[in-house]
Amino acid sequence: MTIVKHELKQGKNSFLIWTAAIAMLLAVCVFLFPEMKGEMDGISDVFASMGSFTAAFGMDRLNFGTLVGFYAIECGNVLGLGGAFYAALCAVGILSKEEKERLSLIHISEP
Repeated sequence: MTIVKHELKQGKNSFLIWTAAIAMLLAVCVFLFPEMKGEMDGISDVFASMGSFTAAFGMDRLNFGTLVGFYAIECGNVLGLGGAFYAALCAVGILSKEEKERLSLIHISEP
């Protein structure tokens, strides 16, 4: 648990930057809703006619024409992708830091 706390402290600035960027993208998605509202009704009809596919992915419970449905679909995707990119960025940073420290230890211990 100590390593996790240390890594979270090390990555605090990048976390805050990513949080602000994702929050900005979510705000843009919400502000786009009034322009997309008319087009979303047609998409709701298309998904409603897909039968069991719609029920399998839970799309029968969401209405794309409402703010909550639009937020759940569009902003949920942005949030998932942003979180995945941040996790990948953290993992690569931690791995590269570990490899860099290992290589420097190998060079120091060699005669």
